[in-house]
Amino acid sequence: MSLAETFLIISILYMSMTCYFYFWQKKYNKNEQTMKIWPLGFFFICCSAYFLSFISYPQYHFRQFLSISLVFLWSLIVFIQINRRLKKKQGIQKEQKMGLGFILRMNLFQLVVAAPIFSIHFMPGPKWISPLDFVGFTLAIAGIYLQYISNIQLLRNENNKLIYTGKLRSICRYPNALGEVIFWLSIYILAIGSVNGFMSFYGPLTLILIFLKVILPKKDTKLENKYTQFKEYKSSSWILFPKIK
Repeated sequence: MSLAETFLIISILYMSMTCYFYFWQKKYNKNEQTMKIWPLGFFFICCSAYFLSFISYPQYHFRQFLSISLVFLWSLIVFIQINRRLKKKQGIQKEQKMGLGFILRMNLFQLVVAAPIFSIHFMPGPKWISPLDFVGFTLAIAGIYLQYISNIQLLRNENNKLIYTGKLRSICRYPNALGEVIFWLSIYILAIGSVNGFMSFYGPLTLILIFLKVILPKKDTKLENKYTQFKEYKSSSWILFPKIK
């Protein structure tokens, strides 16, 4: 099975699954559940890529299990935090409804971001552990920790006040997004050790561009309209990457 065939099969399976989930949550009026697709989708893609690669080339590779373990840990933590956020907002603020078209675009976005995962599982490369694998593992833990701490601060926020003080948000306005970028860059570093894995650079690059050009500017606009202090904070900070003083 070629890499293109693997990608096509996983895309069909994943989009079919999310379409079923969309109609289920629409039937039972559980629109807020759509947010959970984001972390669980990546874990589904990762496990599916390994399963399909194992069918074609039965093998057990450290780099494959390392990527599965890291994606599982990241997905679990983000999934738990999303559940806590939904419980906190229950009865206070309704989540924006997401149509089927939006969900399918999000699926495609995830499949592109997950490009390093496909490289790792399709042709994982040498079986020995390289220094890049250690660097990737270390960065992954750092990214997970940064995203976790940032989201915990937001969850502890009382009275819906804007948090823009403290060490994390003096670094950048969205340290949770920075943690996610670091995590997917770490998966790309793991992919470099696989055969032609360096070519999957477009995965984390797409994530960074979408964050910088679409997702975070929309959040900026929303917060700027909601909080009068946000303009001053915005002018003194960088949106994603740490500001060099």
